[in-house]
Amino acid sequence: MHASDKLKGDRGVVMAAVKQGGCALEYASEALKDDCYVVMEAVKNASWAFNYASNRLKSDPVMNLSSRSTESVKNLNHMQA
Repeated sequence: MHASDKLKGDRGVVMAAVKQGGCALEYASEALKDDCYVVMEAVKNASWAFNYASNRLKSDPVMNLSSRSTESVKNLNHMQA
């Protein structure tokens, strides 16, 4: 995926992209990979997108738990379907 640095750093563009697919977080600017709202939106769509979050967010206990909780809810919903 090729996007300009300007687009990679545009919060509105990145939020729209991660709502479509969490994997878009991989291409976001470092600043947006450190934005908890952007990261959680990405994780809602793809729990593994948390791997692209900043090291600060990955080491944050609340964010770490939130990302795991999102994955657990998705797994539970899938099992009930």
